[in-house]
Amino acid sequence: MFKVHNTLLLLVTCSVVMWACSNNRMSRIKNTVSAAVVDEKSNRKAIAQAAIYTEWFFTGQVDSLWHSVSEKGRKRFPNTESISTLRQRVIPVITGFEKVLSDSVVQNDTLVSVWRYGINKGDGVIYYVKWSLTPNDHRIVGFSASDAGRVAVNPKKNYKVRTKLQLPVKGEWIVFWGGPTVKQNYHAAYSTQQFALDLMPAADSARTWQAAKGEALALTDFACYGSPVFAPAAGKVVVAIDSIPDNQVGKFHPTSEKGNYLIIEHQKGEFSLLGHLKQNSIKVKVGDEVKAGAEVAQCGNSGRTTSPHLHFDLIDKPNIGRGTLSLPAKFYHYKADSVLIKIGQPLQWQRIKPAFE
Repeated sequence: MFKVHNTLLLLVTCSVVMWACSNNRMSRIKNTVSAAVVDEKSNRKAIAQAAIYTEWFFTGQVDSLWHSVSEKGRKRFPNTESISTLRQRVIPVITGFEKVLSDSVVQNDTLVSVWRYGINKGDGVIYYVKWSLTPNDHRIVGFSASDAGRVAVNPKKNYKVRTKLQLPVKGEWIVFWGGPTVKQNYHAAYSTQQFALDLMPAADSARTWQAAKGEALALTDFACYGSPVFAPAAGKVVVAIDSIPDNQVGKFHPTSEKGNYLIIEHQKGEFSLLGHLKQNSIKVKVGDEVKAGAEVAQCGNSGRTTSPHLHFDLIDKPNIGRGTLSLPAKFYHYKADSVLIKIGQPLQWQRIKPAFE
């Protein structure tokens, strides 16, 4: 009987402990579920408030924004003029979201951060705006905005290019930027230059890195500088900009993006853009008909570039920037890392050259 009582006592004791543990566990589960529900509600409120702030920001409702700034936030935004100044910096780049893609929230006891991702009106680039808010009443503490680092939305990403392109260079060149992802090709984040390539002679690889580190180099130290550039296909010259001085190594032009450049029309809706050309090196003029492979200019260091290279893009209109879309160019009969490519898209770090060399 003693053993039985001990067994019963043990069973009762275990039952009590298990019941107590079960109650504690259920209590914790209830508390966790309750917290999750509260967090989800709080997240929805924060997202809704950030959406309102985003709309006010893009539509210029500066007074409404400033009256929503928290006491802490007024150190950064002391008056409406400070918000207006911020808009003047942001709006020329991010004009507003034609479509919101997603929202995300991170919050703690002192701050709620809301990211709103969207497609920019006009150029199709994906950006985000980030609102830092107070945790309870969701008043503004801070604001930032940036390129989201995602591939641009381009309605012509699957366009079938009709022009048979050949490489616009001779000899062995390295694809510095090129490929379908932003990691391979920073151009991919912008629909206006999504499929563009930046090329440099293989002989310049070490010099380019030296320039990036700030070492003093002259333009003539680069094999690229003055190298001939060739028409990638037959066509008609529709734009020829030739008067912009080349930058010193390590510096770039404050306003001109492509510097000296040529645009050649191959057929309706297909134009080659050759950019960062050497000043006074263009050998053709607007209206000239050129043959595939004809020398048309020389590589330079003009525009928004810190070291000599060639920028190539196939575009759907004879101009640069908003309203123009980059086309998925394919090149015919070239070698990439010594492998013959009948038709393809050069990718970052490949060493490319015409097949006949």
